[in-house]
Amino acid sequence: MRGDKLVIHEGHVKAARQILDLLLPKIMEIENEFIITIGGESGSGKSEIAESLSKLLSEKDIKSIIFQQDDYFVYPPKTNARMRRKNINWVGLSEVKLALLDKNLKSIMEGKK
Repeated sequence: MRGDKLVIHEGHVKAARQILDLLLPKIMEIENEFIITIGGESGSGKSEIAESLSKLLSEKDIKSIIFQQDDYFVYPPKTNARMRRKNINWVGLSEVKLALLDKNLKSIMEGKK
């Protein structure tokens, strides 16, 4: 989430390098914006990998913006985790503010700031 303090280890950087190695040829073919998603549970390391990937992209003169998945949960991560334990049916689309995420991604693809 915004404001989290990231602790980036070599494993995060290694994962980011592997992602970049796979995607860079495709990225170089694209003439406009593109979106890379890194999914996972809260605390799984996706923010650290995203930050590492962003730095590697920057080294290639490719600008990036990081959207935190946790910022799109209906409830904050700890509350969301409790909701999941309380009712497994909570897991899935109902726990995410999909309309807001779609709106933000559409804005990016339209070149808006």
